[in-house]
Amino acid sequence: HGPDADRRIRRAGRPVDVLRARDRVPQRLESSAVARGERQRPKNLQAQDDALTCAMISLKLRQACFALAHRQVSDTDYRIALIEEVLAWAAQMPYAEAPAVAVYREAYHTLSQPENDAAFVRFREAIIRHFSNFPATEMRDLLLLALNSCIRRINEGQQAFLREAFTIYNLGLESQLLLEDGWITPYTYNNIVGIAIRLEELAWADDFVQRYGPHLEPEHRDLHVALNAARLAYARKNYRAALLHLQSADYRDFFHNMMARVLQMKIYYETGENELLATHLKNTRAFLRRRRTLSYHEKNYLNILKLTEQLLRRNAYDRTTAQHLRDRILATDPLTEREWLLAQL
Repeated sequence: HGPDADRRIRRAGRPVDVLRARDRVPQRLESSAVARGERQRPKNLQAQDDALTCAMISLKLRQACFALAHRQVSDTDYRIALIEEVLAWAAQMPYAEAPAVAVYREAYHTLSQPENDAAFVRFREAIIRHFSNFPATEMRDLLLLALNSCIRRINEGQQAFLREAFTIYNLGLESQLLLEDGWITPYTYNNIVGIAIRLEELAWADDFVQRYGPHLEPEHRDLHVALNAARLAYARKNYRAALLHLQSADYRDFFHNMMARVLQMKIYYETGENELLATHLKNTRAFLRRRRTLSYHEKNYLNILKLTEQLLRRNAYDRTTAQHLRDRILATDPLTEREWLLAQL
């Protein structure tokens, strides 16, 4: 290791030497290929490049979808680099028809354009068309993305998405993708029953409550079976049975407690039990005040109570008052019981 060696090492980093080395590389590769007899072997390089590009596009779109989904439920914003370029490539052949690209492209359009109903329909159709092309865990995530998009639209008053959600829930049940280790979550169980009731699929809902009740974890089972049996009895205007079901379970969880309270409120109103209703509204308001929080959910329930109290006090023969109350119901937000309140006018 002398001065000459040091000079060779230093010189190797200069551009001219890099260029010379680059010129020698193809010769060596070609010579090696010839030596192995590979010159005539088809390389399928285009197919390999197409597959790699599809994978890159779908992975980028998948990541973008989950970033958008998270942004909708949090205050976090994300910078999604190169998304316009990726979308442009995702619309071109041969990538556009690749299952992963097609599904995540439509998922991205659905999430980024929540007012675009046609984008959701394309997303749902892509899920159904390519259902068997995805691993179970990934398809489950896609179903949940689609369901959350439906539920958001339903909460905004878009009733057409009840049927869309029902279709996707059925797909998830038939494929068992909505079951985790054989269990169904209370949230999913309650949502499915609620949507079926609103679609007047009562016989289907009866069967679902009984069939999937055993798939609720034991600590939740009795409560949710009773709650949903009460909802079904109420839908059939069997108020006595509904109240009996409500009284048979201990609703410790806030949301299920409030579901039961709202259902009880409706029964008292519809049966003309005004004194019971007034007491129930007072007690429920006190229950909410004790929580000492004012999140979206508390605001929603307080709005329901306030407007129900106004329904209770109104003069049924005063059309002007009824119109003013209708306007308030339409203008109030959040208000998940808007449809029921309007129906009482």
